[in-house]
Amino acid sequence: MPKGDLVSNVMNQLSVKLNSTAVESRNKNNVMVALNGSNINLESKLENIHLKFSKDYDFILAYSFMASRILDKGKINTYLRPKQSFEEEAIFDLDRHLDLFDVLICPNLTVNTLSKVVLGTIDTYLSNLIWASLYLGKKVYIDFDNCRNYLNIATTNKAIQNQLDKKINEILSMGANEIVYPYYDFYDIKENYSKMVITEKDIDKLKDNHSLHLPYGSIVTPLARDKAKDKNINIVIDVEAKNEFR
Repeated sequence: MPKGDLVSNVMNQLSVKLNSTAVESRNKNNVMVALNGSNINLESKLENIHLKFSKDYDFILAYSFMASRILDKGKINTYLRPKQSFEEEAIFDLDRHLDLFDVLICPNLTVNTLSKVVLGTIDTYLSNLIWASLYLGKKVYIDFDNCRNYLNIATTNKAIQNQLDKKINEILSMGANEIVYPYYDFYDIKENYSKMVITEKDIDKLKDNHSLHLPYGSIVTPLARDKAKDKNINIVIDVEAKNEFR
């Protein structure tokens, strides 16, 4: 066997062995960050996740097929410094990967992946990862900003908006928890919904002509509502709470 082929063969076997060992390891203080193929506001979202979890948790990254080709992995690694990263091919080791973490965070979920999970069409790594995590009762936090603002634009099509709202409410009913950009509070909204208070300063940070979706029980101060009106920001409370906030 040529020397070059021998070295290549040894390196490949070593890589397989190291990856296998890594997958078998178990650390309860791991957060899996599942990344879809959208980079809108992603840097600030990852900074927020790092701020919230880096003290007590290590990070593991899961890339969708598109994410592995679109996103800047080097830059993402500088933010989260992951101990492991997986891509679409990892779907074949899903059962072992599920044992690596207790918290799953989806900071840039796309409509495609959302639809797959809600419909049970789980034919990709990320859709399987989210579905299985919910099925097993793991903590799953999802940012729907990318779904509600496709190409960073909020839709004016009421039929499409209704479809999005139904899909989002469906996955929330399956056990997912919503995290709202730019307010990343990682708590179980269903149990601690009274913690989110939106003030005038919070509205100041948002762009004009924007929709702000808030989870059930959120408190919006009168000054915040006035500021939102001035900036043409539409404040939307989760469907279950609409009657309480009229």
